[in-house]
Amino acid sequence: MNRNTHKSAYKSPLILKSCAAAVLGVAGASMLPAHTLAQSAQPRALEEIVVTAQRREQTLQDVPIAITAITADAMERRGIQGNEELVQLAPALNIGRSGSTPLLYLRGIGNQSGSPGSEPSVPLYIDGVYVLGQTVTLFSFNNIERVEVLRGPQGTLFGRNATGGLMHVITRKPSFEPQAELTLGYGNYNTLEGNFYGSTGLTDNVAIDLAAFYTDRGEGFGNNVVTGNEVGLSKEYALRSKLLIQPGDNTEITLAGDYVRVDSDIGLVRQFYPGTIALDGVTRRMSNEHDIQHSFDPFSITHRGSGALTINHEFSGLKFVSISAYQENSNRWVLDLDGAAAGIVHASTEDLNTGWTQEFQLQNAEPGKLDWVLGAYFLDSTIELKYQTITGLAAGPAVFLRRQGEVDTESMSFFAQGTYELLQDTNLTLGVRWTKDEKSLDQTTTTAFGTGAPFTSKLDDDQITYRIALDHQLTEDLMLYGTISRGYKSGEFNLTTQGNPPIEAEILDAYEVGIKSQLLDNRLRLNLSAFYYEFDDLQLSQQLGASTLILNATSAKFQGAEFDFEMVVTDHLTVSGGAAFTDGEYKDFPGAPMSFNEPYSCALGGPGPGDPNFGNQQCFGNAKGNETVRTPPVTANLGISYEIPFLEGQLGLATSLYYTDRFFYEVDNRLKEDAYTIVNAEVRWENAAENFILKGWSKNLFDKEYAMGASASTADQYLPANPRTFGVSATFRY
Repeated sequence: MNRNTHKSAYKSPLILKSCAAAVLGVAGASMLPAHTLAQSAQPRALEEIVVTAQRREQTLQDVPIAITAITADAMERRGIQGNEELVQLAPALNIGRSGSTPLLYLRGIGNQSGSPGSEPSVPLYIDGVYVLGQTVTLFSFNNIERVEVLRGPQGTLFGRNATGGLMHVITRKPSFEPQAELTLGYGNYNTLEGNFYGSTGLTDNVAIDLAAFYTDRGEGFGNNVVTGNEVGLSKEYALRSKLLIQPGDNTEITLAGDYVRVDSDIGLVRQFYPGTIALDGVTRRMSNEHDIQHSFDPFSITHRGSGALTINHEFSGLKFVSISAYQENSNRWVLDLDGAAAGIVHASTEDLNTGWTQEFQLQNAEPGKLDWVLGAYFLDSTIELKYQTITGLAAGPAVFLRRQGEVDTESMSFFAQGTYELLQDTNLTLGVRWTKDEKSLDQTTTTAFGTGAPFTSKLDDDQITYRIALDHQLTEDLMLYGTISRGYKSGEFNLTTQGNPPIEAEILDAYEVGIKSQLLDNRLRLNLSAFYYEFDDLQLSQQLGASTLILNATSAKFQGAEFDFEMVVTDHLTVSGGAAFTDGEYKDFPGAPMSFNEPYSCALGGPGPGDPNFGNQQCFGNAKGNETVRTPPVTANLGISYEIPFLEGQLGLATSLYYTDRFFYEVDNRLKEDAYTIVNAEVRWENAAENFILKGWSKNLFDKEYAMGASASTADQYLPANPRTFGVSATFRY
């Protein structure tokens, strides 16, 4: 594995050419005569997918937004078992980690850090509810109806900081007919898994369901050679239930609750880049990249609990929607930041994120010449840093540093959007949202010499965001659209470093054009889009030693193009895929953090007298012209699913491929992830009654080494991604 930490020219990979050839072959098929594609019987058509990207049910191809949507059945048949694997489905999606926190990026827009107080630029919604914070955005799929990934700013209808886009998970509605599904599985690294879903009616108008998930990886990916214990362990369990009440033909009430707990050290096991001199002055590199030499074993414990009440009521041609939710998310982790056996920088953190959200919508119930929605949204949340403790030599003479604090947020917004049929087959959409955010900060710092004076601060932001879209149905199966929109993300405080002023709100102006097409008698779905972004005060964060630095890049620009397709080639063969081509650049970024391997003097711009000879030196400069973080020039995915009758049932073979070009982890463009390709594979057999499924699978089939994240905060370190995993499972349905 080439872990080159310096910028290099991009070289077109063979795998990209292969993907392009496959896509061109599919697209070219649409130009062939019908009799060339015809077989003994006309192949089945693509499944119609209904989405709620505009807060009402519409078919995927009718919405003038770049969306990737996949149903639960399609996920199962293509071997998708968690949303980290959605990178194999959605163009321009990048998912990494900062410590135990997942990081979602779309088109180069996202968060570098999951530190307390940071809100995501690509938020997660579950059944219309905005999920607070970033600590539990990765979960194993269970009781899912479909997943929608919306690309581009969603500043009107999903206004909570969705500058990059969003991920919306829609769960199943409880069934009045009794049904149950149980999956049991076993994989390498002594991994046990159980998954249950059941639903039944309680009365003629009340139904309930229950989803449960459990997984335990009992054997680690590597070892801590200092303590002798295994690392790379994970245990997760989750419960979710929905109660559906239908008191009348026009009213539906849903009460939902969930609880998730994850115990894991994934994302905390840090490895040094080859040749890196650690803070203790030793150059180390383990033969197994999942082995570590930490002075203690890292771990994290994450909890999430939530409850939501959703009311849908239709009256006099109108539809009223109320979504109320309360959430508690907590995260506790312990980490050896220096990554060495010496006790130089040890960190432990516990934070708690609580809050409630309330949304009201009023819209027309029946489609007409004008479809409209009015709404209001309220959020009241508290992010409490119960403690962040830094011990070791890096804490200074006190050899102890403890930070505490909280950020209180109150936000309200009002929005309206309407789509009007200007001409036959031509629609104009206008949307606007006004948002007001008020945040307050209280924090203290304690050392061995006592507690310092508290620091308090406030910020007020208000912003108008909008969306203008024009779409035209050129033919029944071909739509053209163009949009102009503005996205907004509120300012933020730094809970992990006392005395820092808040960073400014970021503003994104976006321009996009696209084509949506359904060809070959609904057997080929091909969608394309191109975009241009202008950012003011792009928000960024970066780990500096034991602290997190938050700051604004004065300006940045992004541009790119992408496509995705799905084709039913025959009744047995389905091919899907896509690619994204993205360019991101800082136009002006004074005061950007820059890291250099020691010995280095910021003042001299090179080696200086008295410099230590290990670790990294942190300086500041202008990152103008540098590439934006986590913005690979090219990403591509390809999925193939083949099903045939076999032994009084159905045999399915599926493989998926994900390729990403190289990208940079930090604004100075020094730490780089080389291009890599991941291949997953699955074989499944389902009996004719469709009540039993036997499956074998493998993730990262060729055991590719790559990283989920990297940092130069103390020394050049990265977070190794999971090695090859494989297993079998059996599903029983009733």
